[in-house]
Amino acid sequence: MTIDPFAARDLFNEETFSGLSLAGPEPRSRHFEDCRFVECRITERAFRLGSFLHCSFENCDLSNWQIEGIRFVDVRFKSSKLVGLDWTSVKPDPLTSVGFEDCAMDYCDFSRFRLKDALLKGCTARDVNFSRTDLSGADCRDSDFSGSTFDETNLQKTDLRGARGYGIDARRNRVKGARFSLPDALGLLAALEVKVE
Repeated sequence: MTIDPFAARDLFNEETFSGLSLAGPEPRSRHFEDCRFVECRITERAFRLGSFLHCSFENCDLSNWQIEGIRFVDVRFKSSKLVGLDWTSVKPDPLTSVGFEDCAMDYCDFSRFRLKDALLKGCTARDVNFSRTDLSGADCRDSDFSGSTFDETNLQKTDLRGARGYGIDARRNRVKGARFSLPDALGLLAALEVKVE
């Protein structure tokens, strides 16, 4: 039986949580600042109206985590599983910034989300909705975007070198200054119905 370290308090500062396994609804709001989560399993758990400021998640399983109303500022996810998260439901904040490195982010919804200058490096982001997302200046190198939707997405100055599986229609997305690499850059021609031989 795992003891819930969040049961007694609402505010956590400069703490490290390691090896936690939590699931189910969380009745109260929780606020974390400068905290680390290492090898934690927090699935389908709703931190209602909480916040994560300057926090990191390393080797965590956060699949289907209910993040509605949560505020994220300068939060980094590394080697973590974030499958099925609905980022459209987080609390809107002009300071929102998240970064992902070597993460599994399949089936997430980032539509209309601000990921300007974000890190999405070495991730699997298959079947993700990036419609109307601001990915300008983002570092998306070496990520797999197979089956993901890019529609009216701002990809200006986005670095997609080494990325694969994307289907980006340059007529429907802003791609000025974006960086691509071969052979996947040929996918930009798919919408034009041309043949490259």
